[in-house]
Amino acid sequence: TIAIFSGVIFTAVDRRPGDISSMAQPSVLTAVEATLTVETVEIRKGRRLAIHARFNTSQNGDVDIGAANATDRPNRAQRELSPSHRGTHETKNATATPGTPGPTPVIFFHGSCGSLVQWQEQIAHFSQTRTVIAVDTCGCGRSPRPDDWDAYSYDNLVADVAATIHRFGNSDNPIAVVAHSAGCSLVLAAVAKDPSLPVAGLALLGGFARPLGCHPLFYLPVTVLRWFQPTLSAGFESLALHQRTREGGTPEHRAVLKVCAEVNAKNDMAMCKAYYRQLTGPPRDDIAAVGARLPCVVIAGQDDGLIPLAMSIDLHSALSAEGGRSEMHAVPGTSHQLMQEDPAEVNKLLEGFLESISSTPWPQCRL
Repeated sequence: TIAIFSGVIFTAVDRRPGDISSMAQPSVLTAVEATLTVETVEIRKGRRLAIHARFNTSQNGDVDIGAANATDRPNRAQRELSPSHRGTHETKNATATPGTPGPTPVIFFHGSCGSLVQWQEQIAHFSQTRTVIAVDTCGCGRSPRPDDWDAYSYDNLVADVAATIHRFGNSDNPIAVVAHSAGCSLVLAAVAKDPSLPVAGLALLGGFARPLGCHPLFYLPVTVLRWFQPTLSAGFESLALHQRTREGGTPEHRAVLKVCAEVNAKNDMAMCKAYYRQLTGPPRDDIAAVGARLPCVVIAGQDDGLIPLAMSIDLHSALSAEGGRSEMHAVPGTSHQLMQEDPAEVNKLLEGFLESISSTPWPQCRL
């Protein structure tokens, strides 16, 4: 079956009983979500998003706002985190002297119709030493799914990104932003539109500079899209995952397969239709202006079948057009979901980039 997803043509593969990706198997996604608990927070008027956060306040240790049951933390969204709100585990920074510089905090934005659980390995790694925030975009993951078409407009999604960055960073303590796929476009648009956003640098995974147009597929009725959903999801996996991953030869690869399939199956096609019909990207000049102002790194899967490596190289070129400080890396043996397929290598590249960004003390924060 030939189908279009995210503006890229691919051959969709029908699921068959007994496939590794079969949804009849026990839910891996549910187990992962249990380790990455969230709070649904109003980040701007009328907009609520699911957020997983682990606050490393250096002298106060790590505070995982998702770890405690909601009934144990009344008015958490309105009150300042304090030592009494410490998490259940310490970080490597827990004994730092108060007021000394700490590692730059980092916030993760997933790609189109994805989920923050796709950052599972990055959250586990970086939360040991720094504050980590991960966000579910409106309608995705565990965020609310409004019926309003305009809820998924490009402008609204960009405004959500800006509001979230403003919430967790400030001019004295900027935050590093890590984004994936279409999330890169939203982040670039937000930063270009508002240069005052407290951003220390951008790490863009599987991103692109050229806006991807919406294929006529997403003009079909939602009922038809829902009927095709399993086939579309399998087709997405055939391009977004490396052949080695799809073969499921290791427990890690089988887990990635299952999570990918379950994230796709959980998406509402009405949301997907509204999302893709309105998705665009920032002008190339805006991307160049961002690259000239902020340190950036572009990381891509060397064998990305969904967003070919050449498109990520083009993004790197756009960021560097006005003398920007952009780096470019390709991760061998990975496709579009590189952060899931080779987390060790991706974490190593991200670590190097984050260490290159000036560290500042991370103050008490509000969720």
